[in-house]
Amino acid sequence: MTDHANRTNERGEPTASVRYLLKLSRPRFWFYLAGPVVVGVAFGARSVSELFTPVALALFAYFLVPANVLLYGVNDVFDADVDEENPKKEEREVRFEGSRGVVAAVAVSGLLGLALFPLTDPAAWPWLAG
Repeated sequence: MTDHANRTNERGEPTASVRYLLKLSRPRFWFYLAGPVVVGVAFGARSVSELFTPVALALFAYFLVPANVLLYGVNDVFDADVDEENPKKEEREVRFEGSRGVVAAVAVSGLLGLALFPLTDPAAWPWLAG
């Protein structure tokens, strides 16, 4: 694990790792994945209360952060060589550092996505898989 990922705050919490993962997930793009969930839930809702069901909130929460960790984490693993020359990786984004913790967080994010399948109607499964 890199020195960056090993930093902790005064209470021993791995704040640097969390900040790194959040930056890896590209917060400025979070609504690219979460926005369609909002539109889909709004389109399918028959009442205002259906906008805030546990399933709708779980889908929104997953596609807001963990799905972005998965998407951009996988992207960064396979684009690590290209990203060496990418100037955006200096300020707006982070370079993949090769740590097992990041790979584990990306894998866990993918597994969280699988946990959505039993919560949703089978008609939604192809869209979730996509």
